Amino acid sequence: MTDIRQPLRPSTVPCFQELDGGAIVAGKRKLAGSAQLREGGVILQHGSLLLTGDQSPTVELLRIKWKYDAAERPAALDELLPRIPTWAELVDGLASGFERLLGIQLIESTLTPEEKARVPYYSRRFSDPEWTWRL
Repeated sequence: MTDIRQPLRPSTVPCFQELDGGAIVAGKRKLAGSAQLREGGVILQHGSLLLTGDQSPTVELLRIKWKYDAAERPAALDELLPRIPTWAELVDGLASGFERLLGIQLIESTLTPEEKARVPYYSRRFSDPEWTWRL
């Protein structure tokens, strides 16, 4: 397993394939695929949490070979819980988990004027196919 301080190198591999030191897992099965951007003392966390299903469509679309043991395939909440949590339950559970793990208190806020001014730039950048499909 990778040291939590060492980020994975960017790749075209589906985010659920590689386990890193900070992976959220159920047994040996990755439950959340995620990425972070750290800038100016702020962390932006992006993540995918499988409610149902698997990642086989992603593997097909990317036309890659995905080698994993069936027992280590990505996990989905519908396999682990008696029911899929509501959106509010997911948000509350994730927020309280981050607070406990990091010893912090999350505070709901809105974007500052400076952050709002940067939205068009990042929107163009991250919606550009050149960014999405770069290798």
